[in-house]
Amino acid sequence: MAEALDYVARLLLESPQRQAEEKRGSHVGHTRRNGRAEPPAVPEALAAPEGAAAGHEVRARAAGVLADVARAGQWPLRSSPVMVELVDTHLPKATKDGQAVVRVRAALALWRFTANPLLAVPPLEAALAVPKESVRVEAAQALAQIGPPARSAAAALRRLLQDPDPAVRSAAAQALERMGMAGGG
Repeated sequence: MAEALDYVARLLLESPQRQAEEKRGSHVGHTRRNGRAEPPAVPEALAAPEGAAAGHEVRARAAGVLADVARAGQWPLRSSPVMVELVDTHLPKATKDGQAVVRVRAALALWRFTANPLLAVPPLEAALAVPKESVRVEAAQALAQIGPPARSAAAALRRLLQDPDPAVRSAAAQALERMGMAGGG
């Protein structure tokens, strides 16, 4: 089962640039397995250089895939050395990434794998102040999923209730409600 999930994650992480290389027959950057080229595994995708073309999209996609896998409960945390490395090394590093969307998705994946708000809430709370609306919405939605353990972010969420963007205001209100703090609690 773990091998099948690893293969699916590899397919999901394949960047458009790599797809184009595959069509041209160029396998630069691919690993060789059973004699054929494959896209990078999740750890390599999370570690894509920040300056590389489409690097942050690949890292954000990798963190998002991990969050989805953790939510589905299909890949137990300690199921393999790869998962241990991902959760203990790569995801915490990704919560410090230069791109806010990577930090948000990595924090959500960490929460889903570990249920430890100390790992997830600080980067999500910091992302609430990012200028890009979609990142603020995604961070607020992640905090809503965490619920009461994310109450330390309530003040930042309350500030977002005055945000000019209605989607941001809505996500903040929903997060506060899920934390049991909708009435100002």
